[in-house]
Amino acid sequence: MLEFTLNGDGYHKTLEINVDSSIVDCENLVYFNLPANVFVDPYQVYDLYYRIGAPKVFIKSPNRVDLEAPFENSHNTTLWLRIRKEQIPIHVRYHGANDDGIFPVNLSIQPYLTSSCQVPSTSNEWAVEYEQYIQEGSKNSYSFDYPDGMFDISSVSNVKLPLQDLNFNVPCGNIKHQPFVSSVTLLTSILSALLIILVVLNKK
Repeated sequence: MLEFTLNGDGYHKTLEINVDSSIVDCENLVYFNLPANVFVDPYQVYDLYYRIGAPKVFIKSPNRVDLEAPFENSHNTTLWLRIRKEQIPIHVRYHGANDDGIFPVNLSIQPYLTSSCQVPSTSNEWAVEYEQYIQEGSKNSYSFDYPDGMFDISSVSNVKLPLQDLNFNVPCGNIKHQPFVSSVTLLTSILSALLIILVVLNKK
């Protein structure tokens, strides 16, 4: 029913979600977890929503999403959104150095889909209920508690979809280069300090 693909290089990618043609005209809510090694920038998706009408993505995290936090100090996040075919910008956290300068990112997505193929009687009311509900967060990790009047329960299917692995590699620091980098950094600092001293002395 849903297919996730990744586009882009390096630390900044686009997560594309494609909906099966059998439910593309339905009201579809999807939620899934992102592991701590990637994140969605809430300010970016907010800006995209208001500027170009991108999907409104609701992000739930144990703490406020820290854009600069390294992988070791980050948390998993949960995303909720109403979809047909969407593209969400995601970013990879910075990782520590290792022996080969390549860090494998294991991005496994377990999506949960709630789909209603009955057109709501008043779309604006449905949207308001949806947003209020999503902002409160789901009380159950595996299913939505449907607000009264949000769906005709007989037309709702809540499906745990197959796990999708979107693994890739990103560059990181190479421990083997540390002596060289440290030496060059120290030498550059000393030469820069000497240059500043010479400039100051020449001006006196």
